Amino acid sequence: MTLTLSSTVDPISGGEGDGSNLYLIADPTQAGYLVLGPTIKALEREHPRLPATFYRIFTSSLNRWVRVFDYQDALERNEMMRDWYEGDPDAASIELPDVDAAVPTALKQKPLSLPGLRQVMTRVRTPEVRRWLECLLALEMESSLAQPPELDPEIRDQLHDTNPPLPALLIVFWKHDAIEAAFDAEADGMLEVSPEPNLILPVRTDDFGYARDSFYKLGCFLKALSRASELMKLLPENDI
Repeated sequence: MTLTLSSTVDPISGGEGDGSNLYLIADPTQAGYLVLGPTIKALEREHPRLPATFYRIFTSSLNRWVRVFDYQDALERNEMMRDWYEGDPDAASIELPDVDAAVPTALKQKPLSLPGLRQVMTRVRTPEVRRWLECLLALEMESSLAQPPELDPEIRDQLHDTNPPLPALLIVFWKHDAIEAAFDAEADGMLEVSPEPNLILPVRTDDFGYARDSFYKLGCFLKALSRASELMKLLPENDI
């Protein structure tokens, strides 16, 4: 990840701001890579609803601050491609990654609530799995201490010609699966237009309280990333 203090919300385009505001901008230089298949299997052996619970909390905690590319993005891309090819006489011969087949059935279970997860954790037999869940709850807590600010219309206007944010993390279930194939296909066009930053924190030069709040949110963001990194290092088949 890179952190930039800029006078414009789109530093890639080279535009100049008017100097009245500064912006803390966080963006990835490349996407992280997380394989969750082995983790899903280990969680399912402990409780049938743990995989869906783990996945929901992990992705929502990170998506609060950065863009995560996962199977839902891959499914949306397939749907978009089908719409594009609709009416094309060669549409039947176009192959798209079989994302549905790559998604573990365990993720179709209803996720547990946070109190329900804590209750299930008392019955988890495997120390490693219990440690994963403890780190997951730490990530959720750190991530939810603050919310990224809603960008005002003036800032949004400066981003109207940008692409979606670059993914900070790619989540697959197995190496080189259909989700990764969809990501690779989408990556070809991610930089055709300047992407919107993952995180923009305005720093108003005339409002010390507002600036202090932005730096507090930056701290929450960095701590959430640190918690996520700690957790990912514990998960099987992830050499990071």
